[in-house]
Amino acid sequence: MTKKPIDITGKLPPVQVRKPWRQSLPEIHAKRIDKLIETHGRIEAAMDQLKAIRKEFREYAPKGREEFEMRHLQEQVAAVLVLLGCAEEKLYLMVPCEEFMSAEHLAERGVHETLRC
Repeated sequence: MTKKPIDITGKLPPVQVRKPWRQSLPEIHAKRIDKLIETHGRIEAAMDQLKAIRKEFREYAPKGREEFEMRHLQEQVAAVLVLLGCAEEKLYLMVPCEEFMSAEHLAERGVHETLRC
């Protein structure tokens, strides 16, 4: 008596690549890494909004006194973008680089391999 094979194609959950170094961290540290990643995302979103505002300011054709005010606003937005860019870079450097990698990339590199970012 032979058993009929069971087709499980598409029925299994996707394979998840684990980050063993993260599992060894105390829970509070893992939560802090998640908060840093959230903050990084919010900074990126704020930068995108400011870039859109700056583009709108450039496309606007001011008249008279408005020209000075618009130039001043553009300078202020540019300054904020520089500061946010610095904050984004610092946050990116604080978070282990594996956190920003896709599961496919982690699988390619090997779960146990020490990554140099």
